[in-house]
Amino acid sequence: ENFSVDDIASECNVGVSNMNRVFKMYSDTSVAKYFLGLKLRRACELISNGFTTAEIADKLGFSSTAYFHTVFKREMGISPASFRKSKNL
Repeated sequence: ENFSVDDIASECNVGVSNMNRVFKMYSDTSVAKYFLGLKLRRACELISNGFTTAEIADKLGFSSTAYFHTVFKREMGISPASFRKSKNL
């Protein structure tokens, strides 16, 4: 299920800034960055299992395949296609 930082804060009955402050006390990143990292790790698994970038973008809640590609390349330093090739898939 796709959810936002606002949704998480609401479920925890705290404000977004307070939640981020507490999260950073125990982590080296923000809540949003942490969940993006989880999504990208999952994306790597899905690429390795033969899913297309369109399927991955949809499954992980990205607004479009192009946006998924942009985020993946920005955060991972390599395009999804190059990642797939590096795994010999």
